Amino acid sequence: MAVGKFMLGNIAMLMGHRVSAREAARIIDRLDIKASDNLNIIPHDEIRIAAAQVQIKKYQAFSDYIIDMNSYVSNAVNKRAHLVCFPAFSGLLPFSFMPQSSGMLQELQIIGNDIPNPERILECMGYFSDIMFEAYYNTMSILAARHRVYIMAGTTVYLDNKEPRHRAFLFNADGELVGAQDKLLPGSLEHALKIEAAPEILVFNTPFGGITVLIGSDTSCFEPARVARNLGANIVLNPTTIRGSYTPMDAAGGINLRVQENSFYGVQSTLVGDTGIGTVLEAPCAFFGPNELLRTRMKNGLMEQSSGKNEPEVLCVTLDLDVIENIRNPYLHDHNPDFIKNHIDRLY
Repeated sequence: MAVGKFMLGNIAMLMGHRVSAREAARIIDRLDIKASDNLNIIPHDEIRIAAAQVQIKKYQAFSDYIIDMNSYVSNAVNKRAHLVCFPAFSGLLPFSFMPQSSGMLQELQIIGNDIPNPERILECMGYFSDIMFEAYYNTMSILAARHRVYIMAGTTVYLDNKEPRHRAFLFNADGELVGAQDKLLPGSLEHALKIEAAPEILVFNTPFGGITVLIGSDTSCFEPARVARNLGANIVLNPTTIRGSYTPMDAAGGINLRVQENSFYGVQSTLVGDTGIGTVLEAPCAFFGPNELLRTRMKNGLMEQSSGKNEPEVLCVTLDLDVIENIRNPYLHDHNPDFIKNHIDRLY
């Protein structure tokens, strides 16, 4: 069945599934969530950050999606988290409770290393984007408010005034949007959908320090992380997904490498499981710190990581921001003006 034909024949049914903030709040309030006191005291040397390894699931209804997302937040809150971090593409999870979503996935199968037909994706987004975005955005905002914690809601791909975006969102404990960060370095998906790259890196001031979100492969280059650190970020959140097995090269590069170069904490949150479009995601959530701080036996910067397997999991790690500021970073403290003067043309 062609995507266009399906959409045109079922748009009236789809519109009945629009989910307002009021509807999301009504379902969430049935869960009888007790507000936490996690943010009452926030010691600068004991910041509690949680990273969710989110398992891809098929949801039968909006309420099923909410219950599942609440399970991750509740788990983190019970571990005394101040901030809960979700992975990249979390905002696409509501797609599974849309009518005929299984049939639509067949239209979007990945062949080899390619992404699905961009025209098909945009056609789908034209009808589903608002529905999915409202479900995702309202759920994360209200869960933050009910649990009284900060939530970095991961990312979603959606249409913003008909323009495709790949964007991450950070909510405070009142459920208010602290800020949003778009992807900086376009990958194959962003190029195919003509998603405009972010013009700047933002640092969000929170009760637990400066926070920057670098989406997926935005950690693959040196410059974004350096800019973030120089702007005052001491924690960099990396919502991501990795196709196939998580290799030693994946672990050694990306956010961990940026942590070692710039002396901040790195938090990797991941989506795992079968996407339904011909690819499987396998990568652990992980926390990284500078080797000079950790002095780990393996000298790999790893503080803790999840299984990376097809299962839900929540890690929660205590970070000491005081020691970060006292680490001697050779990139920031060692200078050789003569070398730079003589080789400036080879540096850029």
